[in-house]
Amino acid sequence: AVVSTQSRPDLSFDTLELSTYTNKACVKHAKVLNKVIKKIRGGPKSLCFRGMDLKNDDIQIVFYSDASVGNLFTENGAQTQSGRGYLIFLTNGKDANLIDWSSRKVKRVVHSAFGAETLACVDGIGAAIYIRQLLSEILYGDCRTQIIPIKGFIDSKQLYDQILSTKQCENKRLRLDVAEIQEVVASGEIKAISWVPTKDMLADTLTKKDANNDKLSTVIERGEFGDDVKAILEGM
Repeated sequence: AVVSTQSRPDLSFDTLELSTYTNKACVKHAKVLNKVIKKIRGGPKSLCFRGMDLKNDDIQIVFYSDASVGNLFTENGAQTQSGRGYLIFLTNGKDANLIDWSSRKVKRVVHSAFGAETLACVDGIGAAIYIRQLLSEILYGDCRTQIIPIKGFIDSKQLYDQILSTKQCENKRLRLDVAEIQEVVASGEIKAISWVPTKDMLADTLTKKDANNDKLSTVIERGEFGDDVKAILEGM
């Protein structure tokens, strides 16, 4: 747990999954743990933090949020809950420092990927706004002096279309959550939320077992986004 929360976000889902076995762990769970230990040796070798002039650079906060529905199981194999995760980067358009990440169970019962993705996005937005508040107070003394823009990425096309839609969400249980996202985007609290294909979702490895983490590893080892992400951020 210490490794996944301090320096290895790619191990976050493994830690989350293992936490569901703690009450009645057995030999097969020990084998899963051994695989995770081997995985530690093959992941990113470093977590790079590039220097930034936070007061003079055009800094912004970027978050990725993702979720998977019904992908957590009990010791006997019964389906229990869904997982959600987010990554938060501080960037000046060129360099990208990963400053926060989280992989946890979705607190509510969801019956669709749309529901899980919506709640993950709400969590990612909340964490990004909180970090902006802290940074603004440290840098400017007053969070109202200068607003650090926040931009987000999601890979749920259904949620993205719903955010842009003027129609009310048909799912009554998610109506308030979607409205909350729409409100922060419309008010400028969040500058923009963009859709990316799943292959480009950096937070994918925080919500799925054995997800490909090559892109995330490259970003955190080099301390910069790829050219495709930089281009999207410039246009948002």
